[in-house]
Amino acid sequence: MNRIHIKMGFSNSQKGLLPLTIIVISSLLLLIGLYLPVTVQKTFAQQPPCNLSKAQPQDPIDMNTIAFKTVTKTIHVEKELYDNCRGIVPSVLDVSIFTELKEHLANFPRVVSNASFELVTCAKARTSGSVLGCQQGIPITNPMPRATECKQVNIAFPIEMNTVSTDNGIIKTVESEKESFQCRVSGNVPTGFGPLGMKDVVIFTEILEDAGSGKIVKMSQATTCMKPVTPTTSISSKNVICQASKASVIPF
Repeated sequence: MNRIHIKMGFSNSQKGLLPLTIIVISSLLLLIGLYLPVTVQKTFAQQPPCNLSKAQPQDPIDMNTIAFKTVTKTIHVEKELYDNCRGIVPSVLDVSIFTELKEHLANFPRVVSNASFELVTCAKARTSGSVLGCQQGIPITNPMPRATECKQVNIAFPIEMNTVSTDNGIIKTVESEKESFQCRVSGNVPTGFGPLGMKDVVIFTEILEDAGSGKIVKMSQATTCMKPVTPTTSISSKNVICQASKASVIPF
């Protein structure tokens, strides 16, 4: 009954202001709801500079290989974490490099191998873990900066291995081993890269065997990617450099 009494106690002038007050409050709530997503999206679109984190994932590497008819494809992924991102929303950045090795084995023992790269960055709010957004691009293939004063960085699990077979009876075993070096860089350095770079070297070793004839071909191929450690600009495909050597046959 008290609640009814209070409601009935508004003056006519106060009753007239109620709809206007409700409209104003609703408009403010709507504006806040629209502003927050725009702020987050704008923050990630700008991709503030971040520093390579000292605490990295324990097992940041994975690899998978598939075979379809006479074609094999190996996907190798490596992830590194960046923190201290200097943006409006405190965030951390996951940087993943996907390396694809595609081979045509129809004319074995002649093997045609092609390597390609893709960079994916995903930002997350540090306080809530919410995903702010992801971007992808193709790393540049400019000449590598000159690396000096390199120090090897320990990787807990640097090796991956897969085995698959094709429809024409070729068995492929591929092993990858990654090594990382933090180096001082100079020359051919992208804009905003900074004085230090993380040089990741992955060596792929393959054993290809014809199950019918027993013919074996052993091959090796190396990929090198350079990422900034303390960049002054956002981390993107414009300041990550990746290159692949030509596949070469290992004599035995």
